[in-house]
Amino acid sequence: MEVSYPDPHAPFVPGPTGVYATWPRITHLFPWQHSGVQFKRTWPIGPTKETLEARWQKLLSAPFGPPFSFREDPGRKVEREYPAILAGEASPHRQPQAQRARE
Repeated sequence: MEVSYPDPHAPFVPGPTGVYATWPRITHLFPWQHSGVQFKRTWPIGPTKETLEARWQKLLSAPFGPPFSFREDPGRKVEREYPAILAGEASPHRQPQAQRARE
């Protein structure tokens, strides 16, 4: 008895049929794709504005300051300056540790 296997490169689900099959694919209309926001942390994501504000205050009042509250990676360093997300806006929370201690 001979066993034949289906084409391993065939689509897992059947293709579209009917009028829908004539529509352009979404990737043809919007060819640029991105995985979206990657926080790599859960503290900036919260159910309410109040929750996020409380977390932010806790972060800023940490005994050793924000640098010890973050996990650094090769692409991001806590003490390095980065341009503002929106042109022309300064980041009000980004101050050197010594300046925060004086306030």
